Amino acid sequence: MRTFVKIIFAVVLLVLISCTDRKKEDAEMRERIQKIEEIDSTVQEINSQIETDIEELEEALKELDSL
Repeated sequence: MRTFVKIIFAVVLLVLISCTDRKKEDAEMRERIQKIEEIDSTVQEINSQIETDIEELEEALKELDSL
């Protein structure tokens, strides 16, 4: 009977440890996703700025060609 109780205790302990690890992994994953989303928004801002600059440069080139 004591062996059975030890086995049950070991199983419960392993379950608790694995749940704790899962929470840490989930928190780390949320942090990584947040960083990726920040990088994505920064890239989108830079992309829109580049497109604006390209349009301005094309207009300036058209003005120079018309001279």
